[in-house]
Amino acid sequence: MVNTPPSVIVTAPAPAVVTNSNYQSVWFDNTELKFRDGQFFQPAADGSLIWIPAPIGAITPTLPADVTSVWYQDIEYLDCDGVYFRKTPNGYAVVNPPWSNNTPAQ
Repeated sequence: MVNTPPSVIVTAPAPAVVTNSNYQSVWFDNTELKFRDGQFFQPAADGSLIWIPAPIGAITPTLPADVTSVWYQDIEYLDCDGVYFRKTPNGYAVVNPPWSNNTPAQ
């Protein structure tokens, strides 16, 4: 005779619902983008958000708390998961890190 195994009930927390209120609005080239955790998103017609590469020159009012300060030739850059920013009077501007444009010495 085989005994029926006991029932196992697994409970998991409900998935977090992400709303646009968790994102900062950023205007770039007359287009509203959403910014969160160093990443940029473009709102779609259906209300969803589509990830886009960080637009060079976009300015955000604040940065995430885990941003890292990187100094290069006496200039401070702020690294947020590989997206680099510079402090400006209006906020933080997305920039290309200058070391990425340098070619190695031969």
